[in-house]
Amino acid sequence: MPPKRIEKGNRRSPPIGASGASRRRNGSKSKSPEGGRQTRSSQQGANLQVPDAAPRDPSAEPSRSGVATRSTDHRHNAGCEQGPDLPNLREVVYGGLVIQPEHESSGYPIDALMASGYQADRLFVCNKCFKYTCNPSELYQHERLSGDLERPRGTLVHEFEGGRYQIYEVDGADQSERLFLQSMCLFGKFFIENKSIWYEFDNYMFYVLVERQGEPQGQEHEFSVAGFFSKEKVSWDQNNLSCIILFPQYRSGGLGNALIDFSYYVSQAIGRIGGPEKPISKLGQRGYDRYWRKSIAAAILEKTATRKTDGRPSKRATSRTRKDSTKAQPPNTRARPGDISIGVADIHGTQTISVEDLSKATGILSDDILACFGDEGLITRWDGGRPVLSRRQLKQWAV
Repeated sequence: MPPKRIEKGNRRSPPIGASGASRRRNGSKSKSPEGGRQTRSSQQGANLQVPDAAPRDPSAEPSRSGVATRSTDHRHNAGCEQGPDLPNLREVVYGGLVIQPEHESSGYPIDALMASGYQADRLFVCNKCFKYTCNPSELYQHERLSGDLERPRGTLVHEFEGGRYQIYEVDGADQSERLFLQSMCLFGKFFIENKSIWYEFDNYMFYVLVERQGEPQGQEHEFSVAGFFSKEKVSWDQNNLSCIILFPQYRSGGLGNALIDFSYYVSQAIGRIGGPEKPISKLGQRGYDRYWRKSIAAAILEKTATRKTDGRPSKRATSRTRKDSTKAQPPNTRARPGDISIGVADIHGTQTISVEDLSKATGILSDDILACFGDEGLITRWDGGRPVLSRRQLKQWAV
């Protein structure tokens, strides 16, 4: 069910999503002695919780990731597949929207929250720092008075759509960001399947997507965290992304594609080719399939636009249906994926390009490129160990 905005008549406290004068911060700013960065003194809501002592599953081992992975390798996240993953809270209020959790996030101390006298099946979460409470008045006080909420955490590294969306880099080894990362990952667990969540972040970088909202108040904008992804600082498996989460109200509009694209930009900037940690969740796989299709098709069309064909007509290849293509089988070959060349067929003939060249142009692993071709039925036939693709289908992909 899509998120729904809280109606005024249903509020037990001042509006959670209020703006303007009611959202101005009262925290004072002071210069940091280390490097001139501003720090903020703030008055917090009295009982707002942070998950610094969240319970853990004693039968499970910490994963290598600061957030959960979907791997069934017990060295990474043992206990991931234990029983049905059902939501343990009925509703979450985030950024003034009521959201139904999709999965369980067992780190929240429900018993302690119930002691406050409010219904424990509705959780109120700050959309800037992810602190939480069952008392809406506490969250309202926190949002109105906390000076820590004046700007996003981390360092701004990218923005798009005229600055409406921004990506901030947060180092998992930064102890001052530890509670923020724990709180964010705990909330993210509501929206990702079959994940265990841990708190060892030192070897990970986080990239937090922020939406800027409304007109600036002085030098600051209102903002809301829309999602994030994490990546290992050093990966021996060529992973450029460990976990990606977009919160439900932000899943349209191409924001997932923007995060995936930025993950490839980060790895290409340091001269590496990579891909997501596998296996990928179903939702993540759909996002990657869309990104791979468009990126690969655009690169092939660009690289074969001015090349000469081999002169052999290929009308039969371009007229084959998806059903026909599933019958085409690759030959028995021991060639590495990067050594395989691809034929691109149209009515004028066939042009070739190597998978290695495509991998370098897009930053996508050769294995992911070939898997994308096979999964999407783009291969029309095999010609002497070379997969042949339809240029017409590639143009549809590139749109």
